[in-house]
Amino acid sequence: MNDELVITPSRFSSNATVHLSGFKHAMVQVICASIANGIHTRISNVPEVNDTVVFCDILSAAGCSAKLRNEDLVIESEGLHEIRIPKELSKKIHGSMYLMPAYICRLSEFEFGESGGCQIGGCSGTGPRPIEHILSVMSAFGVSVNRANGVIKGKLTLQPRDVVIDIMEYSTSPSELAGPMVGGATKTALIMAAITQSVILLNPYLKGDVKDLLSYLSLIGFSVEISANKITVSKGQQFSRPHEPAGFTLSSCISEFMTYTALALLEGSRVRLVGADMPTLRSNLRAELDLLQSMNVHLEFSDTDCIVDAHQEIQGCDITVNPIGIHSDHQPFFALLMLRSKRGGSITEKVWEGRFTYAQTLSDIGASMTVTGNKVTILPTWNLHEAATLRGYDVRDSAALLVAALAYKLNTRLVGASHLMRGYATFITKFNRLYEEPPLRWATQ
Repeated sequence: MNDELVITPSRFSSNATVHLSGFKHAMVQVICASIANGIHTRISNVPEVNDTVVFCDILSAAGCSAKLRNEDLVIESEGLHEIRIPKELSKKIHGSMYLMPAYICRLSEFEFGESGGCQIGGCSGTGPRPIEHILSVMSAFGVSVNRANGVIKGKLTLQPRDVVIDIMEYSTSPSELAGPMVGGATKTALIMAAITQSVILLNPYLKGDVKDLLSYLSLIGFSVEISANKITVSKGQQFSRPHEPAGFTLSSCISEFMTYTALALLEGSRVRLVGADMPTLRSNLRAELDLLQSMNVHLEFSDTDCIVDAHQEIQGCDITVNPIGIHSDHQPFFALLMLRSKRGGSITEKVWEGRFTYAQTLSDIGASMTVTGNKVTILPTWNLHEAATLRGYDVRDSAALLVAALAYKLNTRLVGASHLMRGYATFITKFNRLYEEPPLRWATQ
């Protein structure tokens, strides 16, 4: 697999446009909910990333039909029969862990070896990411779990009618939602709604991927009620699943939006971002958009696109990242913006507390970024010196280094660029189209 990207300076195009792909994290949840409920589903606006291919391979190995064509993924799960989730495939992606609750709902048992994905800041668990919260939530639905020889085996032993879970139990803080487990706990419980009459989640994580999952559950017949501190999902007396294939369109990728917006602002250039449903994207990015506005960044939205204007004078600020604010995935891009702001600022991370490897790398080549514990302090930095290579350790880490290299016109190589293939659909093509001369190519080409 290609892992090293050659980056050369180039001039930003005066007519730059990016077509946003679907949100990968939402795709994972909709796939697993379709499996859990046994629904023939056509998912549109699917991102062509490595995770999509791996999910298709896993489902095919389990007896399902999963076919991807032209950003449409068609899943026919009637043939699901294999309880084993192949380790050689599951370890390639983070989202494979959500197949555990999906298989339980359909087959009443599963065998799971290992999940993969990026290792962010030295987290722990069965794989690179924590997994105990997934197992804990399943236990509330009557699933017993045992481990032997590196394999997790789950079996449905009791099927409760109604389940109530307080997501605060999975927070690393007793007073607020914090830490990396609240999102996964929320998603697992919603997938498990397939085998209960009702699920009530108190203090839920409620961001774009969960909203897409709730929209899908509503589409296939569940009653969904949402308030600030509570989600209720129930089958009700009139519950009925669709007879025809369920058609669902993923919301646009919020992380793509933030990545290309940050690049345009750093380049001081105009870019047009085109999405499937911009009003939904705006809703999913409310915290980020409010923060950008406070930083004096103005964006022009319509129902189909967003224009990022050139030469905006960015104001610095102090940011705290938690599960109810901006996404942890996006804090590296805000850090880059503060390098070009009037006074700089700081970011305190309360989800993935060690998520500052990009800052350490950039400080080595001249960026004024100082990491102390779970906080990075940033001062304006207008020049970075050349480096033969930069190394990224996860998707957003690599993306932040790529954006910095392009915006600061560095001649360099990015090692760890294969991470980007899990988070950004056709990313080399999209980035290259933004410039007069393509700045990116694989080192092996």
